[in-house]
Amino acid sequence: MPEVDVIILARAGGDATDLLPWSNEELCRAVAACPVPVVSAIGHEEDRPLCDELADVRCGTPSLAAGAVIPDPVALSDLVGRRLETAASTCRRHAEARRSRLVALAPAKALDHRLQAAQNKVARMGDSVEHRHPRGRVATARQLLQSIEREREALSPVRVLERGYAVVRPAVGGPAVRRPSEVRSGEAIEITLAGGTLAATAGETGE
Repeated sequence: MPEVDVIILARAGGDATDLLPWSNEELCRAVAACPVPVVSAIGHEEDRPLCDELADVRCGTPSLAAGAVIPDPVALSDLVGRRLETAASTCRRHAEARRSRLVALAPAKALDHRLQAAQNKVARMGDSVEHRHPRGRVATARQLLQSIEREREALSPVRVLERGYAVVRPAVGGPAVRRPSEVRSGEAIEITLAGGTLAATAGETGE
């Protein structure tokens, strides 16, 4: 026996005598005890037999009952489309938040954040000097700021090149070369030094 999802009690109206069976006590008890939802659509809007009071949903006409049970496919499609768009928008926001966190974890970015935090701290302390004179705290904050600035200066790629290092890239562009096997013999390359860039041709390569 197929499973029943909903029951519709429907009749196309009638006078008060014709509607009396829909106020029968046995029927009303069955509606109240029914394990699945019951939709009552007996007669017209002005007709109110007792089973209407016990049903899960009361509709004025059978056509309204059918509309309440079977959704409009166009409206349902629009609803699904809106839900999918909301889900996609939420996924995009989460992805952007994760990307921002990853960017913040980069050493240069983290150093900039520390430097900005130290600058903000110095500014806040400077604003309160006139009232509380926290000379010791301001001096400490300034020392921290100078330390971070020196650290950032030491990590600067330009300072690394000034110590005698160089960055090698293919002349046509691309990421820095890390291993000889990444360059073919005779391939044009660019060598970036602290004082400028050299054009060169790769010779025999080997690990």
